[in-house]
Amino acid sequence: MDFEVLAWDSDLLGDAVGRIVPPSLDDGDVARVISQLRSAGVRLAYWASAEEHDVDRIATAGGTLVDRKITYAVDLRLLDRSGAVTDRDIRPYASSMPVADLESLSLQSGVYSRFAVDPRFPREKFVILYTRWIHACLAGDLAREILVAPVDARLAGMVTLGDKDGKGDIGLIAVDAKHRGQGLGERLVRAAQDWFRAHGYAHAQVVTQGQNIPACRLYAKCGYSVSKVEY
Repeated sequence: MDFEVLAWDSDLLGDAVGRIVPPSLDDGDVARVISQLRSAGVRLAYWASAEEHDVDRIATAGGTLVDRKITYAVDLRLLDRSGAVTDRDIRPYASSMPVADLESLSLQSGVYSRFAVDPRFPREKFVILYTRWIHACLAGDLAREILVAPVDARLAGMVTLGDKDGKGDIGLIAVDAKHRGQGLGERLVRAAQDWFRAHGYAHAQVVTQGQNIPACRLYAKCGYSVSKVEY
């Protein structure tokens, strides 16, 4: 089988969603796999490729490039944080804090995601997806911790911290639109790095979109470098 049906995504959309495997296909394979997908009733299929030239190949079959996904990685042991002071304005999320602010921040974190960029992906499904994501983080299913930046009893920013392949992993990160341009994004990333180090991680990573230039610059400033690009 050249694809798999994704249960969580299918349940979210109410239609069969698939992922094409392996990630690299030749011209004949593309037509064959798409025929298989249609026969299986798959409405939406993801194809992540490490090769940029595959974009043109899938476009001839009706596919659309909606994301250039960049994985950034950092060796935490090489960062000089010897003179750093604990940022006491960034702290773990507590149940007394407004969950609606977390939901709003989760949506803001996804504005460059393929689910927001793809014009055929319904906006209401995007909202449901990211709302479920942050609640799964709250439940501990998709995150070990959520760090937040409270300002005047509201949440100005947040970052979710998890584990992926033995590395500290930033899942969602966002600064509310009213508080951008004040360095809060960097403070959240630095706080995340401190948390990872304190919990025994030697390496950390984060995934963002190539078109999210501010995020790419932020991670580079915080010591991250590109480890993988997928189209």
